[in-house]
Amino acid sequence: MSFSNFKIGESSFQIRTTSRRFARWMNGALSVYRVRRKAPVAFSVVIAGGEEERIRARKRFHIIYQGSRQLLRTKDIGTLARGLLAEIERSLLAERDDAVYVQDPAIALDGKIALVPDFYRQTLARLGRRPELAGLRLPVERVVAVDDSGRVVPITPQLQVPEDAVQRVIEKFGGDGAGPVARIEQPVSPDIVVGVVPDSGPEHHMQPISRGRALYCLASDAVNTPKVGTERVLEALARLVEGAGCYSYYPDASTPEYRSQMLTGLAGLLKG
Repeated sequence: MSFSNFKIGESSFQIRTTSRRFARWMNGALSVYRVRRKAPVAFSVVIAGGEEERIRARKRFHIIYQGSRQLLRTKDIGTLARGLLAEIERSLLAERDDAVYVQDPAIALDGKIALVPDFYRQTLARLGRRPELAGLRLPVERVVAVDDSGRVVPITPQLQVPEDAVQRVIEKFGGDGAGPVARIEQPVSPDIVVGVVPDSGPEHHMQPISRGRALYCLASDAVNTPKVGTERVLEALARLVEGAGCYSYYPDASTPEYRSQMLTGLAGLLKG
């Protein structure tokens, strides 16, 4: 196990990983933030295979944890690196005022975009390759940026990392870095917004909800409301939901049946 400590602004944190090779890449990519003083653990990164000479039972996936919570699981080392940088970037969003930042990741299918609660994204990620086979592309970012016109826009990075940082880790570990992930590369109006309704049951899954309810769900997930103000958040998100289809989901991932419904329901709406 390797431990690395970093400080960005007033925030100090530690990232631990099962791989010394990955730690060397991480230390290089985030070298301007390295500190010696020990900090609280923010993320744990498990690399498939770990240190091969020491771990016989090799894990098949690279995984990022925050405490005991699994944030990302992938076989693609480039996707893992992007996910880790995105999580660190996410920690800076609460103090930014260049957009409204909402913790509802964007899932893509054939050029269409759905904003869903992060629980939804995590549930689909547990289905292995099934989302990919259904045409869905899941993002590594758990947050989207919304401009004042209500469009989802690319998040401008604030981290100071080398432009070729991800390519370096791909070369170090092998692979093509072509994981099927969704990326917001230009301003876009989401086609679908998925929210939750109180006391929902299976019969509510993928049923229409009011734009007011969708707005409430998105606004509840905004991460920088104190910085930009409630009025700006509500105005931007109201414009966003105005042109989107708004649907509810049944927030139960306890059985394979319900997880499959979350996959087929969202894919069906985006293909419709």
